[in-house]
Amino acid sequence: MREPLSQEPLLPQKPRALVVTGGTGGHVFPALAVAQHLTGRYDVHVLVDERGKGYLKMDDPFTVHVMDTRPYGGGSLRQTIKGCMALMGDVARALSLIRRIQPRFVISFGSYVSVAPLIAARLLGIETLAHEQNAVMGRANRLACLVARRVALTFPQTQGISRRLKKKTLVTGMPLRQAFLEPLVLRDEARPHGSVNVLVMGGSLGARQLGRLVPEAVELMDSPHRRRLRIVQQCLDEDMIRVKDHYNALGVHSEVSRFFKDVPVQITKADIIISRSGAGSLAEISYIGRAAILVPYPYATHDHQKKNAAYFGDHDAAVVLHEETLTPETLKDHLVRLMDHPDIRTTMAGQAKALHLADVTFSVVADR
Repeated sequence: MREPLSQEPLLPQKPRALVVTGGTGGHVFPALAVAQHLTGRYDVHVLVDERGKGYLKMDDPFTVHVMDTRPYGGGSLRQTIKGCMALMGDVARALSLIRRIQPRFVISFGSYVSVAPLIAARLLGIETLAHEQNAVMGRANRLACLVARRVALTFPQTQGISRRLKKKTLVTGMPLRQAFLEPLVLRDEARPHGSVNVLVMGGSLGARQLGRLVPEAVELMDSPHRRRLRIVQQCLDEDMIRVKDHYNALGVHSEVSRFFKDVPVQITKADIIISRSGAGSLAEISYIGRAAILVPYPYATHDHQKKNAAYFGDHDAAVVLHEETLTPETLKDHLVRLMDHPDIRTTMAGQAKALHLADVTFSVVADR
């Protein structure tokens, strides 16, 4: 349900909560998980920007508001002045919305749309909380967290946090999508003896390179190893036919799709996961516990995917390979090693699970 930003005040029937998010799925998915969790006790409103709106469904059980923003400030004095003026305008719009909604609290999940509502909420004396998904504080969250009364973190050693800010932080982990918290229904599928299920997840930004690297790595394997592989791979639309044809030519069983609705099932069925290292994907891998080869997206802001992956690598919870120096030969060697050593896969999966990166109890809003 969509509503404009300005209407007459609404008379509350049950407490309201405002969840703010935008940008990529890495920000939006944990925000929607929290919104879903709160719907039983709250009348939940979600404020997103235009990019974030694309992740919502018409049947979502909360009221959606859209307020588009842009980055505040810049390198020059002129850009800084324009950014400050834009922020003032966004705060005025956020004040109007929050006065109408009258939420008990406001919780944000990054992107620049989060900044103005937190400022507005603090001006109105409303409780505020900001959540940082990655192992390094994002640009927008560095502003948002200065305003928020409390800051929730996914990673215990998040970088970019000042001494002053550290006093109001708590480590909660990453809120998981509802699909991961429901009982899984797995079909009985006969698996050939010695077969290895490999799931390749590229994310919304990083699927193209994995769509090239993984088939080329598989091509370098000997025939006995290729025959054992059963690959499920996320690809961009324009790469799907090429990737599928490549696997077919190699005689490799594969399923290729732009998007998998049953990600919890696919992760559960996988023996090895090859993935980018967005915080959401890592929380899902940690929650289910699977061996992984992580290839951080090299263009992520503040290199946050490399820092996310380093946390897994430092705890022997994954193999971390950097795209800038990664060759199909190197990827093939690591993949074959994991295929041939189920004991290594088991240990790595246990280490990933022991990180407890997922917030399955929604402790981020436990006292709400």
